[in-house]
Amino acid sequence: MFTRCSNTECQTAFRVTALTLRQSMGMVRCVKCRTVFNALTTLEEKRPEGVVIPISEQLPFEQIGDRLVFDPRMLSNSGRFRVKPGGGLEVEGGNGLPPPPDEREAADAARRASEEQDDLQDEDDFAARRQRRIATVSSQFDIPHFDKYEPSAEKEAAHAGGVDLPMAVRDFLHALRNLVRHRRRTGMGLTAISFGVLALMLAGGFIEWNNWALRESTIQSHLGHIQVMRPGFLKDGESDPFSFLLPQESEVLDALAKLPEVEAVAPRLEFSGLVSFGETTVSFLGEGVLPEEENKVSRWVRIIKGENLSSAKPKGIIVGKGLADNLKVGPGDKVVLLGSSGSGGLGAVEGEVVGIFQTTNKAFDDASLRVPLDVARQLLQVEGAHRWVVLLKDTSLTDSVLETLRERFKGETDLEFVPWLDMADFYKKVVVLFSAQMNLIRFIIALIIVVSISNTLFMNVMERTSEIGTLMAVGLKRKKIMSLFVQEGFILGLVGGIVGAVAGWMLAEVISRIGIPMPPSPGMDFSFEGEIMVTVPLALGGVLLGLVATVLASLYPARKASRLEIVDALRHAR
Repeated sequence: MFTRCSNTECQTAFRVTALTLRQSMGMVRCVKCRTVFNALTTLEEKRPEGVVIPISEQLPFEQIGDRLVFDPRMLSNSGRFRVKPGGGLEVEGGNGLPPPPDEREAADAARRASEEQDDLQDEDDFAARRQRRIATVSSQFDIPHFDKYEPSAEKEAAHAGGVDLPMAVRDFLHALRNLVRHRRRTGMGLTAISFGVLALMLAGGFIEWNNWALRESTIQSHLGHIQVMRPGFLKDGESDPFSFLLPQESEVLDALAKLPEVEAVAPRLEFSGLVSFGETTVSFLGEGVLPEEENKVSRWVRIIKGENLSSAKPKGIIVGKGLADNLKVGPGDKVVLLGSSGSGGLGAVEGEVVGIFQTTNKAFDDASLRVPLDVARQLLQVEGAHRWVVLLKDTSLTDSVLETLRERFKGETDLEFVPWLDMADFYKKVVVLFSAQMNLIRFIIALIIVVSISNTLFMNVMERTSEIGTLMAVGLKRKKIMSLFVQEGFILGLVGGIVGAVAGWMLAEVISRIGIPMPPSPGMDFSFEGEIMVTVPLALGGVLLGLVATVLASLYPARKASRLEIVDALRHAR
């Protein structure tokens, strides 16, 4: 079949096939002047003399000179045309009425068979013409070359420069190519994503460091990683402390100290009573400890005056800052401790204050003091301890060591192994608060990325409207158009997330080396320097957030691009 350009100044005639018309919904581009027009209105067909043309064929024609020109008004005619010698057309068997159903079915079957035969005969020529047309369009609009009619191996080699690549890889490379050729728009999108991920890394890293510092201070100032005690001590130990004493010598205690993951095991004997200095007497909560072992466990106990406990001073006492302020004592002062003994009597010992300590827990500092374990046993007139505090070489080993201890000593029914997290109520509440803040930060950053990328991709669709129309006109399906834009969003999110994560990690290292001045916590009189701790889960989470937010932002613009009408999209370029 032949068509003629609708441009009156051109009127170029060229051949088209039914397959071409179906793929482009009747819209074709003139091979000479590049005018886009509806080919169905100017379709022509030339047949040799004597050829019988059933009127029931897919497209009716009207005789104009020696040509058969498409005429929709002849759809109701029946019979058939015959091309006369020397030109002209005559109707055989036509009565002006629609053919009977059986004739229509037979005619339709014959028409379909004829079309299939014509398509098979014209396939090679059509593929070559289409290849040339798409190459011309590709050179003008810089769009990927799609052709499902070309043999697969040759087609893939043509697109990949001789390399046999899967279709998914080629689509990905085409999306990457579209991003690279729009440098300004792509740069704006990458900047928005990268800054969002970088902000998430810095905020999350600072919260991560706060959680880490609070965790380690909680463990290494009072709780340790694991505590061994009698069952029920945490619940009823205050009311009847002498019923929950652990033995002074034990095979379990020796076995704990020999574990390769254990750094130190510190027995503690807890007691309470009154401490007197001069005419001042206040209540206290005391702990009897082994100085050398306890110094390993309580690394975050800060001695602000004097020195720490040691075996060289068996009667030494260290007092919390708040308690020392109430008593008005300092290093070198002698105090008297009064407490209830295990036999029900009243015990008293005299000791010398060798130091004043401060922790991150103000309530603990206001009421606590520590004495050597022998002094506590002398005051209470008992043997043993209430707890064995186990310090591990790394906090990450807590769960595995706890499971090992419970399995190894499951026959010891009078012992209970308690992890530090079960006793750190304040730490758990702080982590919940910080987690809620972090989720809010993630939501805000994701919202900023979605709004920014949606705007960028909408601009992308508007600028490439004619390109999208051309792609659909040459046979590209709508879902492929949508997939192309979603892949562009995927690449933007992946690259932007990685760039933001790397930049955030580098900036966090610089800031951590400089330090973040932090004011004193409530109840403390010394400041400290904060850091930004970037962990692998935090970095992966930042990349994933940028990727997911960008893909979500690209869905609606991609759908809008895939729903464009071909005629309107092609007209957009004029």
